[in-house]
Amino acid sequence: MVRAFCLLLTWVISASFAADIFERYHWVLGPALPQPVQEIYPALLGGSIVVAGGLKSTEDGGIQVLDSVLTLAPGAGQWEQMAAPIIPEVP
Repeated sequence: MVRAFCLLLTWVISASFAADIFERYHWVLGPALPQPVQEIYPALLGGSIVVAGGLKSTEDGGIQVLDSVLTLAPGAGQWEQMAAPIIPEVP
């Protein structure tokens, strides 16, 4: 009985916390990336969203690996192109 009460209390606290989070934070539609890209893994860096690399379909049906780095600062209306990273050649 005590275990069931603890589980119920934990669920109630978790549900209350989740409701608070959902009230304060929500998804909004931002600006589109400047080009179609797939297989991206965005990250947060200094409050900005960073998208590095990805794959892009080519006109001949192939896939191009991108070396681009894009950032989106809070409140910005568009993505900013950053300098491409230096990737060493593997012999």
